[in-house]
Amino acid sequence: HAALAAQLEKEKREKDDALLRNAQVSQEVEIAKQDLRAQLREADELYKKQSSLEKKLIDKSQECERVQNELSSLKVTVAEMESQTIDKSTERELRAKLSDLEAQLTDRNKNIRVLQQRLADMKKTLQRELKGVDPGGGGGGGGGGGGDVTTNHHNPTPLPPPEDDVNFKYLKHVLIKFLTSREYEAQHLTRAVATLLRFSAEEERLLRETLEWRKSWFGSRPRLPKLKHSPS
Repeated sequence: HAALAAQLEKEKREKDDALLRNAQVSQEVEIAKQDLRAQLREADELYKKQSSLEKKLIDKSQECERVQNELSSLKVTVAEMESQTIDKSTERELRAKLSDLEAQLTDRNKNIRVLQQRLADMKKTLQRELKGVDPGGGGGGGGGGGGDVTTNHHNPTPLPPPEDDVNFKYLKHVLIKFLTSREYEAQHLTRAVATLLRFSAEEERLLRETLEWRKSWFGSRPRLPKLKHSPS
């Protein structure tokens, strides 16, 4: 009887330990999901700002082109008037307007350069935010796996360009649905996620195995594969 009681007590402790590990893993997964959702929201805001800057840049470029055309027309008019005997006051008025248009054109060009710089900075920031999104969803520490696990960050396959609004919004929709679904439902989305993010077969397999690991109480956490870096 003493041996049986000891055995039961041991099994009870093991079950309690397993429940505790499972709770810790669930908490870490939820934290990772929250972090990723925050990154997606921030990337969406950056995308909106970038679109606004691009529109302003287009408007400024069109305005600059209009002023340039008007300036060219005035130069032709002045050249024609110089070859004729004209009223000096009219000539002075046209030259003053020409000078004003040249100043406007210089100012427009400065504004366009500023907008182009802001747009370039915004694109770089948006690219960094999108690269910061970890489609694997694994939090640090991990439960149930022995030893420290080193995560190898790699250059992700480029997402659809922000200009492709339909693809970007569809990708965002699938990622959010994937992150907020239960493990069983998320498994049905792995193929869509892998296709949108252009995962390799190994990366798609890792994603599926990670979802299986999260559903089970036991087993070792799948390890990220070693990445081969191309020589520079």
